[in-house]
This record gives sequence, C-alpha cells and structure tokens, in this order.
Amino acid sequence: MKFINIGFGNIVAANRIVSIVSPESAPIKRLVQEAKENKLNEALNGAKSFIENVACFQYDGNNSIEATDGNIGKLTAYALGFQTGTFDSVEWTSKEDNVITLNQEGLMAVLLGLGQIQSNVWNVQYVSYKNQIEQAQTVEAVNEIEVNYGNNINL
Repeated sequence: MKFINIGFGNIVAANRIVSIVSPESAPIKRLVQEAKENKLNEALNGAKSFIENVACFQYDGNNSIEATDGNIGKLTAYALGFQTGTFDSVEWTSKEDNVITLNQEGLMAVLLGLGQIQSNVWNVQYVSYKNQIEQAQTVEAVNEIEVNYGNNINL
C-alpha cells in the first residue's frame, strides 16, 4: 500500500484519495453555503420550537406560563381591558392546570417576563448562533456548532 504525506506529520493511503480540491473552488463554497443554510434553519426552527413548546415564565413559584405568541397576544388583550376599565382581574390557567387570578400589576409582570424570554431567545441566543454560523469557514466548523436553546428560562 502506498502512502502520501499530506503535511504536519500526517499521511493518507493513496487509494483512499478521491480528489484534491481547493477550499476556494465553487463546489466547496457551495457545500459550505449549503451547510450554513441548513444550520441557520436548525437555529430558526429550534428557537420557534423552544418558544412554542418549552419556554415558561415562573409566575409565583408554583405556576408557570408558557411564552407562546398566542399567550402573549391574549395577555396583551387583557392588559388593554385593564386600561379601559373592562377588567379588575382576570383568570388564567397555568401550565400546571392551576387557575390563577391576575390583577393589573400581576398581568404586567407576566407580560414583562414573557417578553424578556422571547427577547433573550430572538435577540441574544438566535443572533449568537447566526453569527457563529456566518463566521464558519468550513462544513466541519458549521457542523460543530451545537444549537441548544436550553430546557427552560426562569426569570
């Protein structure tokens, strides 16, 4: 078997070499770009999934409220109801299926917490992953980026 020295004390079996290409060649650039696009999709879908299925705001230690767009929309509508005098309090079912009563102050605290969670996911974590992906120069570097939004964010 014939071996070829590829530098830095490394050798490879000659019969295992398929081709030698420049990292600046169009096919390699396409492979890197495709890997980046796939990893960006993974980061985007991971953020969406985390927000819709995992992220919760711990309201009072016993009750958590999911940070979904739907919940934020409903709670924002209740906030408008408080401002117009329509509500003195509202009832909300927590993730643990407990009914909790929110006054205006409690509702605003929940909305602030949910907003902080979404802001952290979209403006900090997702942007960080996006920057790492954009800076990667090889397929291997792209694949080494681990996208993980965590299990929960407690504020």
